[in-house]
Amino acid sequence: MIAVDLFEAFWGIYPRRTAKAAAKKSWERCVIKMKLDADAILEGCKRYADAKRGADEQFIAHASTWLNNQRWLDEAPAPTEKAEPIRDTAMIARVSVSVLAHDLKKKLIERTRWQNWSKIERAAKRIDLTPQELWGAMRAGSIGIDARAWKFASAEALDGDGMGCPEVVPIEEKHWIDARERAETRKIHIRGMLKERWSPLQQAPTIHTKENRNEQDPVAGQTSIQD
Repeated sequence: MIAVDLFEAFWGIYPRRTAKAAAKKSWERCVIKMKLDADAILEGCKRYADAKRGADEQFIAHASTWLNNQRWLDEAPAPTEKAEPIRDTAMIARVSVSVLAHDLKKKLIERTRWQNWSKIERAAKRIDLTPQELWGAMRAGSIGIDARAWKFASAEALDGDGMGCPEVVPIEEKHWIDARERAETRKIHIRGMLKERWSPLQQAPTIHTKENRNEQDPVAGQTSIQD
């Protein structure tokens, strides 16, 4: 097989078919002028094509560059493999536990609310609060229902044995006392804020009713008889 035919065979195998004229010039230099082994070049080209199968073209050398550097003498490069995505299994596990714990906490709080709602209504009435105000106070704080529900739920999500998570958050006397004090403090604070809305130096606004307007302007309350 003559050198030209061998080049066409080489060109048909090479994995990047751009700049054919430059590749042919480099081939003739190697095979005709330097008398290098054309069969060895073709064998090396086959190995290179197999190794680069599926690779992006930007990572494949131009044929002329490959020939000029006598790359057929290189050892066969490792086949290009698609990189597997790196999975942080520990992070995935933590996220899964957190999602499960939040779901358990939500259900635990709701069950606690429904089971104790009649008691909350009676207790709120005795201390002049609405049930919603008392329930909000019961959920807040370091010993509140939310904090304790999260403790139970996170433990259950981590262990998963069902032994450490009750059906409802237990409410003891100290929890009722803490909630009452918290609600009363909040109520006093709100009253203080409402009082501070009007400065002592400002005159309170006068609210005019229909009767007040008629007393100040007797004519305004009369009906015209000129029509």
